[in-house]
Parts: sequence; C-alpha cells; structure tokens
Amino acid sequence: MSHATTPSRFTVLEAHTAAEQVAACEVQFAVYVGDGYVDAERAAANLKPETLANGGTQLIACRPDGAVVGAVLYLHEGSALQQVAVPGEREIRMLGVAREARGEGVGEALVRNCIDRARSDGATALVLWTRPTMEAAQRLYARLGFTRTTDRDMPDERGFTRMVYAYVC
Repeated sequence: MSHATTPSRFTVLEAHTAAEQVAACEVQFAVYVGDGYVDAERAAANLKPETLANGGTQLIACRPDGAVVGAVLYLHEGSALQQVAVPGEREIRMLGVAREARGEGVGEALVRNCIDRARSDGATALVLWTRPTMEAAQRLYARLGFTRTTDRDMPDERGFTRMVYAYVC
C-alpha cells in the first residue's frame, strides 16, 4: 500500500535507506534543539536511526532534489517508544519541520499520512503529546480534528505538562 503524498513542493514517504533515516533524525534534532525544546545531549541520545527504526516508521517530507524538510515517527503497535498510546491506538512522536519549510503544509501532510496509516491499521485512535509552548503544533492538531484529552496529560521531569491529543479513527 502506498502512503505517498505529492504536494507541489515535497513528497511524503517512508525513510527506507540509512541516508533517509539519518536525514530524518537530523531534521528532528535541528528542530527540537534549535527551537529550545530539548538539550543537545538528550536529543543525541534519543534521535538515533537504529533506535527509532526499531520502534516505528520514520516518515519524511522530501523536496524534489531529495532534501528532507520534515519528519515524524509513526510508532508500531506495542512499540517500546510509546508513551501515551493504549492497546488499539497508534502514536506519533517527534514531528519536526525544517525552519525553511514551515508554512508550506509539510507538518499537515506528515500528520495526515499518519492518520491514514492509523485508519489502515484499524486503530481506534491516533495519539500524541506535545508541550504547552508548541502552539503552532497545537493549532495544527486542532485543525486536523485532534481533541485534547486532559485526563491523559502527564507531568514531564523537565518541568512541564505533556499535553495529550487524540484523533478518533
């Protein structure tokens, strides 16, 4: 089954090659460290292609020249990387869009691809968590039909509340 999306300036596809996996992690590292969401040491420890590939499918948004401008990790059912999903749900982690591609619909295309995958997988919902300071992401999730599930929010050891969102499939 093909999950490719072809907007005018990028294509969403699975990161299959080692180079694609590395490029996805580089985008996520640049976003999460560059925007001040996580320190470089923590990001370097967690954003490793071999770790992420075992937990899920890295989806990437690529320019026609092959440059990766966005990535998201769609977790496998029962993945050790799950943090908020319960049985029957799918979870996404680490949505990141390169600064130069923001406002082009890259994040929306990646999340829509994940919604389609969750439906195809027969999931009851697609879930994720975000930080209170990630306001653009929260607007995107609301626009796409995700709802806040405050009863599932949880404290993070870094001093903020993980805000949980769910999309009912």
